[in-house]
Amino acid sequence: CPWPRAYVQTGQTDQAEAMLRKIIALRRRNKGEKHPDFATALDQLGQFYLRQGQSQKARPLLEEAALIRQETLPASHPAQAISRTHRALLAEAEGKPAEAERWYQESLAILQQSKGEKHPCMGRPSITWPSSTKIKNDPPKPPLGFRKPPG
Repeated sequence: CPWPRAYVQTGQTDQAEAMLRKIIALRRRNKGEKHPDFATALDQLGQFYLRQGQSQKARPLLEEAALIRQETLPASHPAQAISRTHRALLAEAEGKPAEAERWYQESLAILQQSKGEKHPCMGRPSITWPSSTKIKNDPPKPPLGFRKPPG
């Protein structure tokens, strides 16, 4: 849903948070708490908090989303990689580079398995070289163990 992003881009973070919470409530009611779409809604709110510098609020949401995906989706499903990438970003924000590296490596392995090395997404910087600048204003640096994107 693009609306929460539009609120964030215009500085209306309270409205974005409220909308993300409404999405969670709707998905809970319509799909149930053990559905991948519910996990996606939790993940989106977790990412919102992470981008706001609120890792303590992001962690339980990202962990619950990952658990639901582990219980409901195949191990090689791309959403499993998304969960691991988001948990890596969380670990980076919390100053835990070893944990971040482990999550990034798992994410990359899942994408290689599910998409293959030649898939276009494998050349995307967000897949091959995530940047911590999304969370804080440090100069970009490669996460441990990731390859630099081509070009």
